[in-house]
Amino acid sequence: MAWQVASTPLADLLRDFAGEAMPEVQMQPDDHATIMYTSGSTGHPKGALSSHRGILSALYSWMLMGRPPKWLREMQRTKGTVFPPRGC
Repeated sequence: MAWQVASTPLADLLRDFAGEAMPEVQMQPDDHATIMYTSGSTGHPKGALSSHRGILSALYSWMLMGRPPKWLREMQRTKGTVFPPRGC
């Protein structure tokens, strides 16, 4: 039995909502921010959840160790972005 899921092409959404303001979203530090899917090499494939707090904690740890991720190094180089932000 094939599953069918309703979908809307991204191009249609971009066209339909062009110029619209993003909605206000309330979030908490421990709310889920990402899902990373594993290949299931040790069993069944599964998703690992990361919270906003966990992601920021990892970024700050990399910065304190002197190893910012590549995308952040590039942003610092090209835009002069400071991480962590001053005043934090």
